Amino acid sequence: MEKRKIKFPEDESKHDTIGEWWYFNGNLKDKKGRQYSYMNTLFRIKLPFRKHKILPKIPRKDFYFYHSIITDIEQNKFFPHIDYIVRTTSDSFRKDGLNVFFSPTTAIRDLKFYYIQQSNNEYNIKGENIDLRLISQKPALLENKTGYVNFFDRPTFYYSLTDMTTKGKIIVNGEMIEVTGKSWMDHQWSNVSDVTKDHWNWFSIQLENGLEMVCYEYGHNRQSAYLATIIHPDGRQETFNDLVIKPLDRQWTSPSTKAVYDLAWEIEIPERQIKLCVESKVKNHEMNFLSINYWESPITIKALINGKRINGFGYMELAGRPSVFNNLALLRSKISGEISKINPKNRVVSVPEDLENY
Repeated sequence: MEKRKIKFPEDESKHDTIGEWWYFNGNLKDKKGRQYSYMNTLFRIKLPFRKHKILPKIPRKDFYFYHSIITDIEQNKFFPHIDYIVRTTSDSFRKDGLNVFFSPTTAIRDLKFYYIQQSNNEYNIKGENIDLRLISQKPALLENKTGYVNFFDRPTFYYSLTDMTTKGKIIVNGEMIEVTGKSWMDHQWSNVSDVTKDHWNWFSIQLENGLEMVCYEYGHNRQSAYLATIIHPDGRQETFNDLVIKPLDRQWTSPSTKAVYDLAWEIEIPERQIKLCVESKVKNHEMNFLSINYWESPITIKALINGKRINGFGYMELAGRPSVFNNLALLRSKISGEISKINPKNRVVSVPEDLENY
């Protein structure tokens, strides 16, 4: 991909790349002050089908799948949801900005079951257990100044909306709950086809003084690169590669995958005298999808900036942990079944043996 600066509103829609996702998370409260969080993500992949591995009459090149989590923080319970394939409607991605409508493959064609709708700085998202209105309060944070990041010759485009006031409804155990709070949005796209072989420790940081930042470690072939990009209350942005991200003494081992996740971290940006202590608010927040296991959870943050203590909250994603989890045979069966539902002539479709690379 050619290096350039991200443009708006053009780059808010989809791109002709191998992978892309639109990711939302948020920390919420109900009228009684009880805490909840959510994650809501639409993924798009373009499988590089090969003639010797798959028949030519595949219904479409782009495939979409959907993940969401609702968390009752005080009860330490989370409610994950995965749709292995969703179908977008014919009027998705037709306008400037981000407007996409999608539904499970079992739904009637063009049914707008879920959606992400954008109008200027307002986003309405409806998912399996959420119906929220988000209003972005700041310009987009462009990771690495331009939104173009290239570690280990694996380029990606990436921006975030870091300060989104949030209001709406969530469903927890069948109960509809009115909530308010603050959300975060990431949009990223790339032509890297084997990202599942990499690992990363990623944190969205939202502090009480109006400063937000994204910090992460990205690992590939036993190498690691670091990036932090900060957006100040006035919209001014800074980016840093000289930072420290190290785990503290709190871990959780998954009973299903045996993967070990560090639930507390220390992050330092020496140049700005920033030190963050980050800790998951909950346990058991592992997601299992394809041959991938990853961790998503809300976090509490205690910051020390130029000697001043500031609290905050955010979200954490940990991926690439060694695992005994491998359900590719099940995956191939699921995807073949889902494809048959949207293939009007019931043509036989095979799934690539090396699907985990995509």
